[in-house]
Amino acid sequence: MIRLYADENVDDRIIRGLRQRGIDVTTVIDAGMSGKPDRDQLSYAAERGLVLLTSDQHFLSLHSHWLRESKSHPGIIYYSQFQVAVGTCIWGVKLIVDLLTEDEMKDHLEFISP
Repeated sequence: MIRLYADENVDDRIIRGLRQRGIDVTTVIDAGMSGKPDRDQLSYAAERGLVLLTSDQHFLSLHSHWLRESKSHPGIIYYSQFQVAVGTCIWGVKLIVDLLTEDEMKDHLEFISP
């Protein structure tokens, strides 16, 4: 089962909605990682086997950078906080968690579309 790590940019309503649907979500606050650089956030997620959920575009380039360096991560789910409604994001993440395996998400970047 895919477990998530929500960065600081993820709306609290999304986190609550995912948890209400039985999805395991750890936040940066839960992890004591508030204010840490994005690289550290992705490292934290990778060390614990957590798929990163974010609306921070910096993770798009960080994903590519990690792959070029032959670093592995459990996956990243990206959504635009300006284009994707809260309900759409919750539905999209739930769909990913329900349909994809941990192996399928490994080193993968998945987008939630409006």
